[in-house]
Amino acid sequence: MASPQMTGEQLAALAYAEPSIRPQGLALTVEVFMYVLAILTFIIVSLRVYVRAFLFQGRVWGTDDYLAVIGFLPYIPSIAFAILATHYGLGTPDSELNMFLKIRAGEYMLYFQIIYYVSSTITKIAIAFTMLRLFQKKFVRWIIHINWIFMTLTAIGALSFVFANCKPFAANYNPLLGTCLPGNGFIIVSYFGSVVQIVTDWVSAIVPFFIVKDLQMSRRKKISLLAVLMLGILASVASLVRMPYYKYYDQVAYPNDYFYHAGYIALWSELECGMGIIACSLPPLRRLFKDFFKGSTNKSGAAAYASTSDKKSFNVGTQLSSLSPQGKLSSNPAGHGWDRLEDDNDSGQNIVRKTEIYVQSSNASDLDSSLPPRRKDTRW
Repeated sequence: MASPQMTGEQLAALAYAEPSIRPQGLALTVEVFMYVLAILTFIIVSLRVYVRAFLFQGRVWGTDDYLAVIGFLPYIPSIAFAILATHYGLGTPDSELNMFLKIRAGEYMLYFQIIYYVSSTITKIAIAFTMLRLFQKKFVRWIIHINWIFMTLTAIGALSFVFANCKPFAANYNPLLGTCLPGNGFIIVSYFGSVVQIVTDWVSAIVPFFIVKDLQMSRRKKISLLAVLMLGILASVASLVRMPYYKYYDQVAYPNDYFYHAGYIALWSELECGMGIIACSLPPLRRLFKDFFKGSTNKSGAAAYASTSDKKSFNVGTQLSSLSPQGKLSSNPAGHGWDRLEDDNDSGQNIVRKTEIYVQSSNASDLDSSLPPRRKDTRW
């Protein structure tokens, strides 16, 4: 226990000399969970970079890709500080802690919260730009822009308060070093920031839902895209579960076991951010499962062609893959279906393309060869 005459610098020196403790119970759960999230998000983001930069050779690399990578980079340090905090009291009852451990845990907890919030905000901006890549309707794009701008302004305001709350900054976790603003400003900012994140998550997931259901794409693509949007809602659920623990920031009203309850805040915060990173990077990974989606696309394309052909004056169509560059028929021993356009953004373009193709048979009679070529309309 620190004496009344001890200075902040002396208290800090004693705190940094304090050995770490072994995480147990909730602290151990938080630590293991952090490792799992770090590994999983690293794999998903790495696959995204591989698809965009190598499979597509950088042709489709866009703003959302830069933001996704930039948003992921602070996530690993935030997890590192959360894990470090568990070795000094995060997720541990007060009965097993002393003042020096609490100072160390408070310092690493604060670093984790700031860096996590930066990562979460940038990742959700990346999700917004991913949606802008997919959806072209003006009113949807306006909603998405308003959504991410409002979230960004909120994050700037919240971080500004955190850095201005205590003078010097280290007084946030070592009260003998300085003073902090009176009141429960940190709690208010925490609640407000979480509410904004929840609202923006739901807007980002619900608004595109009404667009996706009308897009001209296979059912599997729709289901996969809606599943990604649902991850955003699940991230907001993590924020909702975390909010009741904010009351323990008020250590006057709740003086006991602050760091134990803060363990739940860390766990749900990192889960929320991790799910956002995964949801942001899943859409580009569709390229890795091209064959899975292509099977459904070819079938739906053939069915659409058959239904269209029934309304025409001819009953048999000619596949694009059976045509030579000169417009003549050629054999197709592989027997494949339609050759479809492949574009990373095709799910959002809602395009129907009409192509006129002239087919001339090489074994026609002299009489038939004198007639003009027959013209057939092919749609996909």
